[in-house]
Amino acid sequence: MLGIFAVRDGWITPAKVKEFEVTMKKASKRITVKMYDADHAFANPSNPKFDKTATADAHKHVVEFLKKYLAS
Repeated sequence: MLGIFAVRDGWITPAKVKEFEVTMKKASKRITVKMYDADHAFANPSNPKFDKTATADAHKHVVEFLKKYLAS
């Protein structure tokens, strides 16, 4: 599992992300968490707080993850 999160997200806070990560690891699940110094919906280009740099990096990690785990 790959999780992409924003540090300044009021809905999914860093504490919730950490709790989720710990829970997944306790369940013997592989998880990679990427936290960006950004706001909620940072990858949405129509969002006034769109973060082009964070979005590009997150996209890179998603593509790498998909290639690794979905390649035939």
